Amino acid sequence: MRELVYLSPDSLLDVTDVPLSSPLSRSISLVPGTSASKSYTGVTPGVPLGDYHVIVATDVLDNIFESNEGNNFRISSEKVMVTVPELPIGAPTPDTLHNNTALYYRIEVPDSLTDETLLLTLDALDAGGVNELYLSHNAVPTRSVHDFAFGNPFSPDQSVLVPELKAGTYYLLAYGATPTLGANAKQAITLLAEIINFSILNVAAGEGGNTGNVTLRVDGSKFTSDMILKLKGPSLTTRTALKIIYVNSTRVFATFNLAGAPLGLYDMEASKQAETTLLQDCFTVIAGNAGTTSSGDGSGGFFCTIVNIGTDQNLSENIVHPPSVRINRLVPITIQYGNAGNVDIPMPSRFLISLRGAPLGFTSDELAEKKQELYLEFREIGGPPGILRPGSFSSITVYSYSSHPLQFVLTE
Repeated sequence: MRELVYLSPDSLLDVTDVPLSSPLSRSISLVPGTSASKSYTGVTPGVPLGDYHVIVATDVLDNIFESNEGNNFRISSEKVMVTVPELPIGAPTPDTLHNNTALYYRIEVPDSLTDETLLLTLDALDAGGVNELYLSHNAVPTRSVHDFAFGNPFSPDQSVLVPELKAGTYYLLAYGATPTLGANAKQAITLLAEIINFSILNVAAGEGGNTGNVTLRVDGSKFTSDMILKLKGPSLTTRTALKIIYVNSTRVFATFNLAGAPLGLYDMEASKQAETTLLQDCFTVIAGNAGTTSSGDGSGGFFCTIVNIGTDQNLSENIVHPPSVRINRLVPITIQYGNAGNVDIPMPSRFLISLRGAPLGFTSDELAEKKQELYLEFREIGGPPGILRPGSFSSITVYSYSSHPLQFVLTE
């Protein structure tokens, strides 16, 4: 026999109620007029702060023959209070994260903090941990449904940036694991929620070549479309961004001409109106492996045009599809590509050609047109148009049909 225990905000059992556990299984044999009892101890699932009825459902698989099936669940007459610990803004909070076990907190945001920027960080003491961090407004997040999520996969330390806060309650979910097993399968962490002002938090990629244009993703707080970005390095070197693509108040893409720039470690400075912020030692100029500049150095003098040439050698590409399939089957083909160099690759593109007659299409419906080639533009998803930044990788999925042997090639 299987049983379930639910939390319900009302006195009705429906699909929105949250189970307290996986189904509880037990064998039971009752003679008429006798009874049996069972207790349950477990971890409360992720539900918002509030009062809930407890609903117990027995024989959920209907394995027991009964004349009356309507009495197989019972609803508590009184409610139980479910609390969620509060993470105070501005105060580092230590805790323990157990392997593959969700840890929940709430952050209370008053009206006075509306539209401010919040940075939530998880600092792990175990360097081998793989952790995740999620956040939702007025709802408890899950690993698949959430408003905000971590951005550094397979890492112990994580952060979430909320560009514009709303008044109310934010719920956070921390989840992770370490290679340690057994009773020590846990890690010490510190959570911190803090309000941040105009600032630069991260620059990616962390290095670029000194033979042409390099476009960087810059993450921070309270960015504006008219702000100015500069790289400041050795020997009083200053390079001002030639172009800034504004994504939102926490992200921009900035293109710098680094041709001839001295090698070494650089700071990045952002300025807007009367405000200036600096992120030190965030970018390194290294010897470029391709590219050249026609004129201008981006330091404030005359600038004509910049064209990165010779960068095609930095384009990484790969075709992935099943090695063999049955005849007349739909076949997805994934083209993986990226910039393995340290300068921008301008407008990368390729033709995907079918060598043995199998049709190609961007959708399955296009296969009826029996195209033998497709023109592919290699773009970074969510990135700046017209280039592939150093270190950026992405993919395109197209389709074929195994009416002919599957053999494909990428060509210019």
